[in-house]
Amino acid sequence: MKIIDLTHSIAPGMPVYPGTEPPVFLESHSIREQGFRERMITMVSHTGTHMDAPAHILPQARTLDQMSIDHFGGRGSVLDFHVGERSAIYLEELKHHAALIEESDFILIRTDWSRFWGEEAYFTGYPVLTLEAARWLCGFNLKGLGIDMISFDGAGEVFPVHQI
Repeated sequence: MKIIDLTHSIAPGMPVYPGTEPPVFLESHSIREQGFRERMITMVSHTGTHMDAPAHILPQARTLDQMSIDHFGGRGSVLDFHVGERSAIYLEELKHHAALIEESDFILIRTDWSRFWGEEAYFTGYPVLTLEAARWLCGFNLKGLGIDMISFDGAGEVFPVHQI
């Protein structure tokens, strides 16, 4: 199986979801003083590239540590929606990819919004799944759905796509 690393580096000053504290790196031990170097890193679980557990939004749902390791690997496919500016990804567009989705464990939705990583524009105006599109995707046996933007839901929403 080919593994592709899509993660952003965790670093001071990196983009974080609005209202989230950025990561903090502190030197706790130095080679000069203790003979070895260590850093203390403090950050919230939704920093940088991450996975949302069902318990992130749904009360009494599973956390990542409650899932089998098999849940975190499998066949991934990319759905390319990067052509032009868009506010949403619609059900009709996703239906064209039904066969690919059916044979995949993970779907990555590419919008190229990550081109704004590190800029203020990254946090607003990104395209989101419509509620109909999100509901339709639930009909597949997917282990995960990935995106290249800050959230599945629009800024200021009460996380309707996350809840679906």
